[in-house]
Amino acid sequence: MTSRRIGKIGDATTANRAWEPPPVGWTKINVDGSFSEEAGEGSAVAVARDSNGCVIITAWRFLEHSGSAPESEALACVEGLRWAVHWGLSRVILETDCAWVVAEGSKTKPRTGLR
Repeated sequence: MTSRRIGKIGDATTANRAWEPPPVGWTKINVDGSFSEEAGEGSAVAVARDSNGCVIITAWRFLEHSGSAPESEALACVEGLRWAVHWGLSRVILETDCAWVVAEGSKTKPRTGLR
């Protein structure tokens, strides 16, 4: 049984739930961003796991210039995708806990040749 807690962050509703593995043959990259308003800096972190939940790779990057927590979260998504390419991962699920990034990312169509 999985417990679920609903929380409110700004205008976005979030649900905290247990991590779910990706399908067999896929890799899930969980990303997170942090932000220091005082310093105007942040960080991006990523953990890549296989369908068994085994950690494949972890990575982080210092963000020397970041203007907000949502910006750091969005940059963490970008970095997660860059790391996926660098690591040679082709079947990737990118997961973030930032409802704002998910909502904003859902507003535009992907700019790829994939259909």
